Amino acid sequence: MSIPVGVSLLVTSIRKQKIEYAMAASPCLSPYVLLHSWVGVLLAIVSSTPETIAAVIGLWIFFAIRFFS
Repeated sequence: MSIPVGVSLLVTSIRKQKIEYAMAASPCLSPYVLLHSWVGVLLAIVSSTPETIAAVIGLWIFFAIRFFS
């Protein structure tokens, strides 16, 4: 379920040539990710406001899907 967030962060990393976005994408693309791993994603992109907002919204959508299913 986190693959769309990871792919968007990976594309942003390639497009902007910044390692922080790739660091944020790695837990999202992992098959075994725990909930506390999301902190690393947010810390890696906290300096960029639009990407942070998109990641937070994406994580809330992920949480809502998991909660209601």
